[in-house]
Amino acid sequence: MSFDFDESHVGKLSIAPSLWWRVHHEQFGATAFNASAAGDARFSPITRPDGTVIPTLYAGSTPEVAFMETVLHDVPAPSYGVTISLPGAAQEKRRMSCIAQLGTLILGDLRAIGLRRVGLSRSGLIDSGSSVYRQTRNVAERVYAANPELDGLVWHSRQEDGGKAVVLFEDRLLAHGHRLVAWHDRIDFNAEDVFTECLLDVLQALGVDAVFG
Repeated sequence: MSFDFDESHVGKLSIAPSLWWRVHHEQFGATAFNASAAGDARFSPITRPDGTVIPTLYAGSTPEVAFMETVLHDVPAPSYGVTISLPGAAQEKRRMSCIAQLGTLILGDLRAIGLRRVGLSRSGLIDSGSSVYRQTRNVAERVYAANPELDGLVWHSRQEDGGKAVVLFEDRLLAHGHRLVAWHDRIDFNAEDVFTECLLDVLQALGVDAVFG
């Protein structure tokens, strides 16, 4: 799949100081960016024109987005009555964090209205599967290179369209004087502590029973 669009015309969305939620591996602190070239996500890892990796951080506007975009990403549809096993949540020692964005961020608008602006589709860029992640990462790289004022990208979550998902660029936040701070202590995301009210609410909404091991 190829994406034919003018990256210099991408819309810009101003995001006032906000709270964002993350579910992440314990090796990363609440506000830590991932500078690794490993991985295969929709918008990471991505590189600058000179080939160096752009450190990125994923987050969601609600706890539901954070869960649905990570450990509950592969829940089948229909999900009602399904029992799922989440051994990785315990084995990988994931954490749940809430972070505060200080200052107003300018994000590339990949919501439906922003995609329409440049002739892209949600089905191609946001709802597509992992087989096209190399191409979707190239979209992010093009937008990054053409728009030095952008601090990251924003879109409506594929898994929970009631909320926004963002990927932030560490170098841009630093250059523009923005900071992220942990809003509260991290919560151990393991077999003993995983039953937070928010996760139970998401599982109940899905109609899913989960076994943690």
